[in-house]
Amino acid sequence: MHNPEQVVSWIGESERWSSATKRRDLILTKWPILTDSISKYYDDLADYSDTDFDRLLNVTTWLFENPKSHLYIRQLPIRGIDTKWIENRRSIVTGLLSGLRAAIDEKTDLFDIMGVRKQPRMVRMCILDTLIRANFGGLRDIATPVEDLAALELSLRAVFIVENLQNGLAFGDIPGAVVFMRMGNAVDIYRDISWLRHVPCFYWGDLDTAGFAILNRLRTYHPHVKSFLMDLKTLTDHEDLWSHDKDPKRATLSLLAPEEQEAYESILSNKLGDYVRLEQERIPWQRAWETIKSLI
Repeated sequence: MHNPEQVVSWIGESERWSSATKRRDLILTKWPILTDSISKYYDDLADYSDTDFDRLLNVTTWLFENPKSHLYIRQLPIRGIDTKWIENRRSIVTGLLSGLRAAIDEKTDLFDIMGVRKQPRMVRMCILDTLIRANFGGLRDIATPVEDLAALELSLRAVFIVENLQNGLAFGDIPGAVVFMRMGNAVDIYRDISWLRHVPCFYWGDLDTAGFAILNRLRTYHPHVKSFLMDLKTLTDHEDLWSHDKDPKRATLSLLAPEEQEAYESILSNKLGDYVRLEQERIPWQRAWETIKSLI
């Protein structure tokens, strides 16, 4: 029989093994509840510098003792700690805290587990109406936390949501309208803007499986959203501009309109080719702009 010390000596791991076991013992002396989970962090315990290991203990201790500080990471009163340090050690920090709070906390998000404040979720919006812009100091293109945007009282005739930043920036003025842009797969952010439910909303995404999946998800929050330039005719009219989807998303999308479903199924079935896709930015702007102006 050979003990672990002999094995690690044979494979040249004695120094790392010694560091890992000493640090494991220090952690378990402080927090015995971590006995079953600490072994998964062998590499961290073996390779951290003494300074970083001390910081790990200090971070874990402070966050465990202050589970709902609601501070930004930058504000944590822990010497030597910054946002990048924590994000680069996300796995062990969240792992230790999850283990310590196993009986009361099953969250997996870094910020929720740490009890700290997340960075604001920003929405970028172009105000397309000169009168509305006057209420914002004349600003046309703004980025604001979604919570602030949700609290605004805007008198609007239409809201446009486009997946692509350049398309949003290209919009000309439209009385009573704004355009949100660039969120792409983060479309869930619109769930928290409740006033969208009372305004006509129009969505424009890429003509591909991901674009239709995003549209479908948006409608789980705002069922009245209408799409434009996301139909089979638009797709086939621009055959020379197609590319191919290397990672198609297969899903049942129950909230698509018939013309959207037709285009989606044509792509998914390879009826038109090998998972063809049409990026919205490839559609000539003149056609896109004429379509946009016809909607309201």
